[in-house]
Parts: sequence; structure tokens; C-alpha cells
Amino acid sequence: MATPAAAGAVALLLQANPSLTPDQVKARLMKTAYKSFPTSSVAVDPTTGQSYTSFYDLFTVGAGYLDVAAALAEPRRGASNVGSGAISVRLLQLQNQDRNSVQR
Repeated sequence: MATPAAAGAVALLLQANPSLTPDQVKARLMKTAYKSFPTSSVAVDPTTGQSYTSFYDLFTVGAGYLDVAAALAEPRRGASNVGSGAISVRLLQLQNQDRNSVQR
């Protein structure tokens, strides 16, 4: 049931600040998430009495528990290039072995 909660958190963030990029929304939610989750839990099958221990790590619980209020309170940064996709390209004049000019 994490997907509806995360989608709602994203909607609230975008309603408060529509100029956020998807990467900025993700970063804000991950940065403000609670990281204090238990290291393990035990479940007992009531029929067999068998106990099962689950261990929690980054791969089982993700970035933590959402803290939407903290994400909304996160101060707005100035112009950020996080998730902007901007790259810098320049053309080079190269010589191959045949001394022909190659442009990349």
C-alpha cells in the first residue's frame, strides 16, 4: 500500500510547488523520510506455530517512512540543476590515421 501514499505525497508537493521536477520531488521525499525503522520483526503462523523472522534493510523498506509535512516544509532552493538534464557538449577536431579531418 505504499504506492497510493507516495502518489498522494507527490501530489501535495506539486500542488505546493508546481515547478519541482520529478527528480527534485523524489529527492525531497527521500531526504525527509524517517530512517528509524526496526531491524527485524517476527510473525507467527497461527496454524502451525512456526515463527518467521523478517530483517529490514534498504532493499526491503526503501528510503524510510514518508514525512510529508517535513517534505512540504523543506525550504525552496534557488535555481537548481538537480534533474535538469543539462549537459555540456563541445565539438573536437580530430585527425584519424589517414590524416582526414573527423568532426565529433
